[in-house]
Amino acid sequence: MNLTLQQGMFSPDREPHPAVNEIKYLQQPVLSTPIASNDETIDVAADANPSVQLRFYNRYSFQDLSHISWTWELKCNRSCEALYSGQFEIDSNSSAQEVDLSMTDVLPRIRKLEKAPPFFGHTYWLKIRGILNGDTSWADAGHVLVRRQLRVKFTFDKGLVETTSRPGKPPSVEHL
Repeated sequence: MNLTLQQGMFSPDREPHPAVNEIKYLQQPVLSTPIASNDETIDVAADANPSVQLRFYNRYSFQDLSHISWTWELKCNRSCEALYSGQFEIDSNSSAQEVDLSMTDVLPRIRKLEKAPPFFGHTYWLKIRGILNGDTSWADAGHVLVRRQLRVKFTFDKGLVETTSRPGKPPSVEHL
């Protein structure tokens, strides 16, 4: 009998259970962690050179990472589209590599979102994907091998400033 059916990962009609996604995440061939932040939130100071720093660890025993293409996108809960996206490279010969993703180009859009009502509740997410470059015996090109989502918190120099209110309305707060 099929071992995966006995363990409850798939139903008898071969529909995957939610645990399959968790197992896929835990068994990813590359581990990514933020540098100088906790595991779930990345703090980005919106200064002259804002960036997100990540460290990638190769979990393969006998293979480098040259067969994986890397993409990232920054999303906000107030927008359906990605605010910014890009690609990056990882050195295929090292077991651990640091990557710097610049956030300079996206800052004007973030400031615009922060100044637009509602002034609170903006959440930003960095989505990282590692995709197969070419066909293999077990998957086609484009198959997602690595997926990670991290919360990004932007802090601005001036913080919160209270603005004047109109008669009959409470004062509003703006992020600068």
